[in-house]
Amino acid sequence: MVYRAKITKIQNWVEDHYSLNAYTFVRDKKDVYIEVKDEDEAELLENMNRLEEQQLKLKNQWREKYRH
Repeated sequence: MVYRAKITKIQNWVEDHYSLNAYTFVRDKKDVYIEVKDEDEAELLENMNRLEEQQLKLKNQWREKYRH
């Protein structure tokens, strides 16, 4: 079975740590996904992506509020 994980915000990291020829990457209008064979791996990648999204939002909030 194949599991698809959204990796839009961690795409560079994934490309550095995965063989691009060994995995299928899927793109839609705004997101990038990788297909992996393990549910736990897909879930971990999704969590990493979600946390990166949160970190970017916090950095943007900081910039808007404190950068002069």
